Amino acid sequence: MENHIFQYQKEETDLKEFITEYLEENEAFIREYSLEIGLYAEEGAALMMDRGAFKRILDNLLTNSIRYREKNQSRIEIRVQKKEGRIFWSVADDGPGVAENCLEKIFESFCRLDEARSHCSEGSGLGLAIVKRIVTDHQGSIYARDRVGLEICMEFSEV
Repeated sequence: MENHIFQYQKEETDLKEFITEYLEENEAFIREYSLEIGLYAEEGAALMMDRGAFKRILDNLLTNSIRYREKNQSRIEIRVQKKEGRIFWSVADDGPGVAENCLEKIFESFCRLDEARSHCSEGSGLGLAIVKRIVTDHQGSIYARDRVGLEICMEFSEV
C-alpha cells in the first residue's frame, strides 16, 4: 500500500447497505466476541470505494475494540451521516478510550497502545495505519477522539 503498487477496485457503493451486508456476513464473529453493534445510518450515502478495502477497515476497527476492551462484551456504534455533499462515518466503542496526547499518534505505523489504551508504546501495531492509508487513498480524512471510548471518524466526498 505504501508504494502505491496496490490497485483498488472502486465502485459506487451505498455505505449503509455495505455495512449492513458486512454485519450479516460476520454475524458469527460478532456473536462469538459478544459485540453489540448499533448501526445508525442515513439512506443513500454513496461513495466510490473498494469493498475489500472497506471490509478491512471494519475488520481492523472491530478487532481493536475487542483487543483493548476491559470486559467480556463491547458496545460499538456505527454512524453514517450525509451533509453538504460529504459523508461522515464513525465507529465508536465503549472501551477505555485513548489519552488525548495519543489520538494523532495511533494512526502511525508501529505505534501501539498498551493494554489499557492509556499511552502509546512501541510495538507492531499496523491496524489503524492501514485504516488511515485506505481512507486517504479514497480521498477521505480521518481522526480519532476520546468519548466514552475511542471513536474513529472518517469523512468522504459523496458520489
